Amino acid sequence: MRDPFGNSPSTHLEQAVATGREAGASYVDARICATDWEAVHTLNRELVGLDRGHRSGIGIRVRLDGAWGFSAGTDLSERGVRDIALR
Repeated sequence: MRDPFGNSPSTHLEQAVATGREAGASYVDARICATDWEAVHTLNRELVGLDRGHRSGIGIRVRLDGAWGFSAGTDLSERGVRDIALR
């Protein structure tokens, strides 16, 4: 699985952890979630629509100065992952 920028999930995870550590976090973990979905819409047994989509994002958990923090977002560009990690 690659994102629209051509990166693998491990690239995003490594970047998120490195950014959190550089910011001074004593603990960092990151997770990627990707979901494909389909929906069939009917009205009175008649097909009225079909939808299909994909959504992916990253969640980052840190421990900084004795407190836990969590941030998540869907921008998987290099800048986006960095911004999410620094929130």
